Amino acid sequence: MTGGKMAHSLWVFLLLPAVGSNVARGQSAWLPAPHEWEAAVSYTFETFDVFYRANQKMDYPEQLDQHTAGIYIDYGLRPNLAFDMRLGYVRTRDGDLTSDGLMDTLIGLRWKVVDEFSQNNEWAPTIAIRLGGVIEGNYEVGFPSAVGDGASGFSGSLLFGKTFPKGFGAVGEIGYLWRNKKVPEEYFVTTGVFRRFGQHLDIGLGYRLRRGLSGLDIGAPGFTPARFPELKEISHNIDFTLGWSGDSGRYYSLTLARTIDGLNTGEKTIVSVGASFSY
Repeated sequence: MTGGKMAHSLWVFLLLPAVGSNVARGQSAWLPAPHEWEAAVSYTFETFDVFYRANQKMDYPEQLDQHTAGIYIDYGLRPNLAFDMRLGYVRTRDGDLTSDGLMDTLIGLRWKVVDEFSQNNEWAPTIAIRLGGVIEGNYEVGFPSAVGDGASGFSGSLLFGKTFPKGFGAVGEIGYLWRNKKVPEEYFVTTGVFRRFGQHLDIGLGYRLRRGLSGLDIGAPGFTPARFPELKEISHNIDFTLGWSGDSGRYYSLTLARTIDGLNTGEKTIVSVGASFSY
């Protein structure tokens, strides 16, 4: 597996803890080769019993659990252009209350503007620009355990990735997300570092920020449960990923993640497993 392909496979799984959150972030600056498909499947479990009411940490009345089965598809259109899509099904349980449905579908195009593997860019990172859309799912909204905000929109982001000697590498993305139906605009940041050990094992550490630019606080004047999609939500998350590259281009991963700070969000513990293949 080449440096760019290995890094892209690992980064697919550094994004998986975000699958259930319906947020358009976590793509890769490395693209598949023209006419090459890469597909990944994942199962993600998220849970919390503590949440941030505005910026005050409080016990949640019940334990909220969320299960997500996700599919990620990446296709190389041209050497510098790729199409990506993410979709899945989500079920949330909050005490005796359950909610489920198709999660928001994310689609996008990524244009690679700088290639670190080009002879003229030996010291430069790989840089790509992504433009994407969000198509709202079919779940119910307006209560704490809703699986998303029930809104469509678009996003734009700048991505980078760089591989170094001895198996080290770094990745990142910074972007903006706009959605309709009074859902606040937000920006998001994802960064990570990784290291390959031997021929098969990868270890990655990641950080991601989601920051709403406006909106309500839980319990503020004018807030009602029906206005949950209008919350100003901020979350800081860290994650740790183990990846294993098998035979025939298959790749397997285990990711553990945790919310370390936030605003109007749950203090989540996240476990995700996945597998990918190319053809």
